[in-house]
Amino acid sequence: MKLQDKQIFDIVKGAVVNEECNGLLCFNRLPKEIVNYYASFEGERHIRATSTSGVRLDFISDTEWIKITYRLFKAASQPRGAFDIWVNGEFYTSVGDNLDDGSERSIETVFEKGEKHITVYLPCLSRASVSSMEISDGAFITPAEDKPLALFFGDSITQGYTSSFPSLTYVSRVAEHFGWDFYNFGIGADIYNSEIPTVTVDRTPEIVFTSYGTNDWSTGMSAGALKKNMREYYNILCEKYPTSRLVAILPIWRDCFADNRGDVRTIGKFDELFPFMRDVLREFPRVEIIDGRELVPHANGMFADAYLHPNETGYEFYAARLCAKMSK
Repeated sequence: MKLQDKQIFDIVKGAVVNEECNGLLCFNRLPKEIVNYYASFEGERHIRATSTSGVRLDFISDTEWIKITYRLFKAASQPRGAFDIWVNGEFYTSVGDNLDDGSERSIETVFEKGEKHITVYLPCLSRASVSSMEISDGAFITPAEDKPLALFFGDSITQGYTSSFPSLTYVSRVAEHFGWDFYNFGIGADIYNSEIPTVTVDRTPEIVFTSYGTNDWSTGMSAGALKKNMREYYNILCEKYPTSRLVAILPIWRDCFADNRGDVRTIGKFDELFPFMRDVLREFPRVEIIDGRELVPHANGMFADAYLHPNETGYEFYAARLCAKMSK
């Protein structure tokens, strides 16, 4: 049984705008004005803003199988095309390939009989657009109930670089642990930028995370510029979300010598960034501070590129230790 477009749109979570575009169903985790804003920047922040990181199809059904026909488009320097499927809160399977050439392909998954809660995570480092979705003839499908909402703002590590599993990034793991719906607003290479927290979602979030700083430092930004950007950013965030819990995650450890650029930037050494950021954040008493250096072990083996972006094990540590800190 082929689902109608509205039935598919009704089960989408993690996208601020759903629309039909050139015969495909497109799920946009950021509004077009924000995506267009990033088009003025050098590099690939613009296409990274178009990825489907954090977008899910979340529904209850008694279907015995699903088939999703889709096209995959470039939205990162390291494309990932896996669709992760969870059933009744447990990881079930990961299917798909990494070809982001826009050609049509499909994934199929078979389930046991009976009613079940199915969540399909779309790729986090590519943009997936759906042309059709099919379920068993005669099966019912209803959207999963809404849960408390969390927002995650950040850079490539928040977006999910370089995880092969969109449901196993730290964002997805933390949201699953606490039972949150969520939006992932992470954009690879991003810095504190006062445009991004202006994004409007459909309801008030219970909690809002921010995770920046490593790019602000590595690109050679001055201390004065970073202080100005942070103040503008958190002024907007505090005003926009007056009742939400706000959490700032400072950068995780990075091997400052592995990229052959040394460990000193305009602000100083990497570790000098942390007291500086804390001083600025203390101007915003509502914002809780978590030191990211306490989340991922300081070992190259925890990182897919050996110095910056966590691998699957690194993300597991990140999520588990963040959940422990949030539970205290």
